[in-house]
Amino acid sequence: MTTEESDFKDKLTAVRGILEKLGRDAVVLREQSNFSWLTGGRGQISLASEKACCTTVISRNSAAVLTTNIEKERLETEELADCSGLTIEAYPWNRPELGDARLRDMLESLKCISEQDIEPKLLGLRTMMNGREIERYRQLCRDTAEAAEDVCRRASMGVSELGLAGELSEGLWRRGIEPVTVLIAFDERAERFRHPLPTAKRLDGHAFIGVCGRKRGLIASVSRMVSVTGDPAKLEDLRRRYRICAETDAEFARLTKPGAALNEVFEGGIACYARGGLAGEWKNHHQGGLTGYRAREIKASHESRHIIREGEVYAWNPTVPGCGCEDTRLVTADGTANMSHTGKFRYLELGTDRRHQLIPDIWINRR
Repeated sequence: MTTEESDFKDKLTAVRGILEKLGRDAVVLREQSNFSWLTGGRGQISLASEKACCTTVISRNSAAVLTTNIEKERLETEELADCSGLTIEAYPWNRPELGDARLRDMLESLKCISEQDIEPKLLGLRTMMNGREIERYRQLCRDTAEAAEDVCRRASMGVSELGLAGELSEGLWRRGIEPVTVLIAFDERAERFRHPLPTAKRLDGHAFIGVCGRKRGLIASVSRMVSVTGDPAKLEDLRRRYRICAETDAEFARLTKPGAALNEVFEGGIACYARGGLAGEWKNHHQGGLTGYRAREIKASHESRHIIREGEVYAWNPTVPGCGCEDTRLVTADGTANMSHTGKFRYLELGTDRRHQLIPDIWINRR
């Protein structure tokens, strides 16, 4: 049995454990995130799809995927080859009623529970990374960060946001990574917008680059910044603001430990804005939180009572006008490990405890 086959079997057993505990016979899974977590495969057609292109039925003694004739062969040969014991059935794409009828037959006489009803339990399983997932995640994060950093090194005066987005997307696709979110803003657009979709604007001073890259369902979140300005005063002002953002990111990372409550980490992180003279700045953008098979499984807030566990992954994304910091970190026994650290960028060494945080600095290009 391969590692992938063992991974699928273990996850199938975990879902069946939920069914047994709740006294139910089956569950129907439709979410893309749950499909990728369970199978390690791509269940989407569009990059934006939240629902999988198939329906997965897990019962106490069987597991099956129901899909259209369009998807069957691809799923069978490219996405589900390591899912031993998972049967795949198809119905004509133009006869969805036949798919509905077959699903009813599969569930007949079974006490079924909905995916939504057990989502809190699925989230608990989905966000606890096993050894194989951690290995995949580390590679994904490094590759995603390298793609973003390559773009920073090449950025030059006059390039367009759309042009840079194309370069970044090409770099991700070349590494087998799906660019599910690409945010790029130059100069005053970076000052104004926290979710800046790229436009035709040309670079004149500095750039914010943010990306979520996905591979086999796992999502890496990375932000980097680059300056091409020759104006010392503008660069100094940018560095001042960025320092506040970076210190906040470092504080989030420092506080993210097994056993800590997510709301307490959130509150400790946002206190950095006030110490930097930007109290309330956190209200202009969410600060990130638990990640994995969704860009944010739980967004941190004052109300987040989730207890952080070793093996979870977090992506914090503090922002100030014109600046943002974001990396993807694995929770370890004594803190976090930055999986998107490449060692090939400029860094700020921040923190007051024995585990200093290396936060990516602004890359400087003058040409």
